[in-house]
Amino acid sequence: MDIGIKINYLSSKVAGNKEKRELFFFEWGTIVSVHPNFRIGIHLHNPFGISDHEMLPVPEIYTAGFSWQWDDLFLFTGKAERKDGKHLFSGGLEYTYLGYLKIACGFNSSGNGFYSGIRILPGALEIAVQYQSDHIVGNITGIAIGWSKK
Repeated sequence: MDIGIKINYLSSKVAGNKEKRELFFFEWGTIVSVHPNFRIGIHLHNPFGISDHEMLPVPEIYTAGFSWQWDDLFLFTGKAERKDGKHLFSGGLEYTYLGYLKIACGFNSSGNGFYSGIRILPGALEIAVQYQSDHIVGNITGIAIGWSKK
């Protein structure tokens, strides 16, 4: 069983306006291995509904999904439900090349969004470059660096 918690900080200020809004909220997720190749997971995004609906709307989203690992191919799918009643579906795949290079792509039903990314895993270090399209905020490019104890 793996459990993760993420704390998010949002800040918003309109140009020419002295008013600034700041907000903290968290995400929580758990993944359970029910078989060496099959996992089930849940994810709670902003489960307490902390939001500033005028400048920083943060939805409450509850997600459940599953994944299947076959050699170097990892497949996953999930369904998310927002508190406002909207349902979202997502899915994707990740392929591992030479044991340390991972290439991923996927989709979500929200605005026909998609994402892609590359992760390099030299030992305990993880370096990731990601691209995501979003119908609300546009195109997002991200870089992540992680370290895990093996």
